[in-house]
Amino acid sequence: MGVRAFPRQNRFFLDEITMGDTLNYLAEKNLPLYLSPRDGWEDIFSVMKHFPRLTVILTDYGLWGSDRYVFPLIRAYENFYIESSDYQVFLGVENFVNKMGSDQMLFGTNYPNCNMGGSTATLLAAKISETDREKIAHANAERLFGRIQRGMSV
Repeated sequence: MGVRAFPRQNRFFLDEITMGDTLNYLAEKNLPLYLSPRDGWEDIFSVMKHFPRLTVILTDYGLWGSDRYVFPLIRAYENFYIESSDYQVFLGVENFVNKMGSDQMLFGTNYPNCNMGGSTATLLAAKISETDREKIAHANAERLFGRIQRGMSV
């Protein structure tokens, strides 16, 4: 559940002037915004800075480690999450949980673009507690999506 934005592809800025009303509405309804850093991390840092109540889920960030960007965002914003489909670096899940905890990682597969096996195996093989595994696998998503306020108002 949530809204996926493609600002560069669709030629708009994720800023107060262009998307302020929409981003404030998403924050008010606790509706997550899915963002990818494929076009750069600047938009993600800017959105979090200017809309700190907005829930953002990082997705489609590539298989190369992004911890130098992700960890500061996790530390600074309790409503910034990372979806796990691309988080397949060696001991990546273990490192994330040991440094950041498990509350801000959500299990994902990026299906149908990717096979579900890689991200599933990564989570199942991770040397983390069963409690952390369950949080990542489903409990964090249940908590996050359970906060969404239903109903539309314009």
